[in-house]
Amino acid sequence: MSTCLDGPIYLSEDEPVLRKLRNSFLKSESWPYITHYDSSAIKYCLHPEFWCFNAINEDGTTSIINDDIFKLVRLDTFFLTVEGFFTGQLADLSGRHPHRFSYIEPLWSLLRSDMDKLIPSAVESFVTWEDFPGETGTSVVYDMTDPELWEGFQSRWLTPSQGEGFGFVLRNYNRVSKVMVLCNYQPRLQTLRLLDLPDELLDLNFHWADCAETARRLSATCYRMRDVSLPYIYQIKSHFLHGQSGTDTLFKSRSLGLFYSGCFVGNSIESRQRLVIEPFAKACADCVSEHTFLRGRPDITGRMERVRVTNEWSEHLDDSFAGGFSVTRHMPGIVGLLCATLGLGKSLTNIRMSFVDIDTSFVETFSVLPRLRTLQLYACHLFHEGMDGRRLENIKNLTLTVFPQMASLWDILGLFPNVVDLTLFDRTETSMGVPADVIHYGNFCDLTRFSMGTVADSVTRPAIEEVVDRLTMATEHHLTHFKLSIRNPEPDSAFVLLLDALQPFPLEVLVFDGLLDGQSFIFQELTRCLPRLQSLCLFRRGSARQQTTSQCVWPSPPWEYAMRLPELINLQYFG
Repeated sequence: MSTCLDGPIYLSEDEPVLRKLRNSFLKSESWPYITHYDSSAIKYCLHPEFWCFNAINEDGTTSIINDDIFKLVRLDTFFLTVEGFFTGQLADLSGRHPHRFSYIEPLWSLLRSDMDKLIPSAVESFVTWEDFPGETGTSVVYDMTDPELWEGFQSRWLTPSQGEGFGFVLRNYNRVSKVMVLCNYQPRLQTLRLLDLPDELLDLNFHWADCAETARRLSATCYRMRDVSLPYIYQIKSHFLHGQSGTDTLFKSRSLGLFYSGCFVGNSIESRQRLVIEPFAKACADCVSEHTFLRGRPDITGRMERVRVTNEWSEHLDDSFAGGFSVTRHMPGIVGLLCATLGLGKSLTNIRMSFVDIDTSFVETFSVLPRLRTLQLYACHLFHEGMDGRRLENIKNLTLTVFPQMASLWDILGLFPNVVDLTLFDRTETSMGVPADVIHYGNFCDLTRFSMGTVADSVTRPAIEEVVDRLTMATEHHLTHFKLSIRNPEPDSAFVLLLDALQPFPLEVLVFDGLLDGQSFIFQELTRCLPRLQSLCLFRRGSARQQTTSQCVWPSPPWEYAMRLPELINLQYFG
């Protein structure tokens, strides 16, 4: 297709069709978000008033070219696409194919030419605004000294007429231009397609897909992908947005529970009735319908291997409503439905739960699932009543993410005596809230993999010293994989103390995020303490303000570190 540089400029090959579609993809019930246009529409069309673009009649056909949100979406899509071709991370299932790049390359050249003419006529100024009393900010605005040139640019590229249209274009243009310079203006074109894989590998992709949306996107790309995905896909209503249900694709990795797209509820009785009570009632009705159906289909429940259970209504559990309505009052019935459905999943190996209250009903259900080995609990709350003496001996892999309001979740560790792979993420802003028997004493004596993230310092001592104490108290030593991330980086001397504590363990993999110094001598200590090490990953951070797992310049040149790596004779990976 021609890029139409002499007429209307289409920033993608399918834009002539997109200009005729009034609905943004956010409101579509079946269209998968597989392109940058889809994801940009989601980003800019969150508010209900933007779900339908404003349309006009252009040459006898519907067109949305005058809608400012559509203009933002198409421009954002174009910049993300160009950037993705050079970084190699397009995140668009249309692919980085040569024919697509040959379409957008002349468009970018034309934009660069127009920007070279327009930028000199833009005068930068600053505007101070006040958001809340006492809270101010500064924004950059541009005054165009050549209105005729700017109007021609707006007409050609369909920039938004309201707001800071030139600022939006300039920021994205500069960002993408910088990426192109860093990539030496060499695009990373894609020569192979997903379809070039044999059916066995495609089948494996669907089998291990982590979420329903992944399978949905892949299956929608072409007929062959859909044929491969059929054993894993089943469509069912499970997503709720302002009381309207949409279609969510569920497959071998199913998603169960109550879903809710949050919004500002307000204080009026009318708004709370409309935005909470009515959608929740519909969510419950559809949940009952879903689980009633599943309990009558053993051919589906018997093949489920991985399930996600989510309660997105947890924020309203403590709310009070007129007429005595309570979200909490309805939850036992929903939990009963979930447990009845999960109990039929005799092939279940992995369950992930988010914002769910864990009580004896769930524990009893987990205990009767013969193949269940992995449990992931995110922001869950533990009810202690009836838990004494209970054990889930079938669980081998456990992941906990604990938040301040759910600190009781630490106590669930006592239910799992046979865990060998334990991952803990502490979001409580406390110092090592993990019970003392995590690594030693009766529980977790067989632990082989241990990961702990975002550990904070206590009032009196650094977090790494707390970890060292736990390790030195261990009565048995089976750890082969150890990962630790601390919020406040520590000097090399503290890292050496950690290595000394790990020395009795047959460690093969070590990941540590939180080195403050990073001198080369630490590799001598690694050789001394961990001679079996096969994989090593170290992250240096300049301060606590630096984001975890981000890059930071090391103090010595690379060759000083490289010359010490051969001392780790079993090392196969270093990063």
